[in-house]
Amino acid sequence: MAERRQGFLDAVISAGLLFAPGDRFAYSNVGYMLLVDIIERATGQAFARAIDDCIATPLALERTSVLEHPEDLMRCVAGFGSEVTPDRQIVDVRGRYHPGWCAPRVVASTPEDVTLVFDALMTGRLLSPDRVREMVALVPLSRKPDETIGVGMGVYSDRASRWGRNYGHGGGGPGYDLNASVYPDTPLGRVSVALFVNSSGGPRALDREGELMARVLGLL
Repeated sequence: MAERRQGFLDAVISAGLLFAPGDRFAYSNVGYMLLVDIIERATGQAFARAIDDCIATPLALERTSVLEHPEDLMRCVAGFGSEVTPDRQIVDVRGRYHPGWCAPRVVASTPEDVTLVFDALMTGRLLSPDRVREMVALVPLSRKPDETIGVGMGVYSDRASRWGRNYGHGGGGPGYDLNASVYPDTPLGRVSVALFVNSSGGPRALDREGELMARVLGLL
């Protein structure tokens, strides 16, 4: 793993910056890998312990943990995908790959726990008000003239959403897809939601989130 990590750094850092920080947006798994390094240096703890001490324990999360070994995946609900078989056969991906393949690390959780995390982020339970404002300072996802997606520090926002302001993040990998969002200004007040899909080849969690929001707010 250390050799693979160094290979990432050698390939990316030597190329220099694509643009000045805060000017544009580009997703970078290696950037998140460096954030993990920063967390470990700032806390003096391994990433798994830092997640537990800084997030899981303060929010009383009971089913959130960092996956560090292939067998750790067996604690998860079965997830089905074709990414881990040479013939692209759809299988239960648990135990078939090492979670260390993902540079930003892999954290297992539940929709309930992730909903609590996002709600706590946006309401200042985990970050100071100044840090929240920095987090939601958005730049356009692209330079297309009709772009509606803005990106902050770890959050996305769609100004075309029918439910007003929104801040969220999605993710996925072999066997799973998920999305979590906070909508501060709905007719019901602040709504925080997270959806998980245990397949990487079927419906997307973001699409299911839209359907759920429409049902909750009576728009169907």
